[in-house]
Amino acid sequence: MMRSSRKQDGFSKKGSDKVAYDILKRLADGPRRPAELRAALGIASANFFADRYLTPLAKSGYFAVAGGEKNRYLSGKQYWILRKGKAVVRA
Repeated sequence: MMRSSRKQDGFSKKGSDKVAYDILKRLADGPRRPAELRAALGIASANFFADRYLTPLAKSGYFAVAGGEKNRYLSGKQYWILRKGKAVVRA
């Protein structure tokens, strides 16, 4: 089965816009660890989740690592939603 070309007009360039929106909705309730988000969304692979959702959305300015740069590489890091992400959730 061949996949059709993915639309590039959504806010998630690599993954599903629905999943990206669900991530932002969960972050709107407060900071969350990546493992919490994956579990809530039923995504098992941490690498897939980071590659398809966390990295692209963070680089696009929808959310950031809570605590800033010093917590970026800690295993217990949490993400929090930014103004751009809140605008998507409210729309």
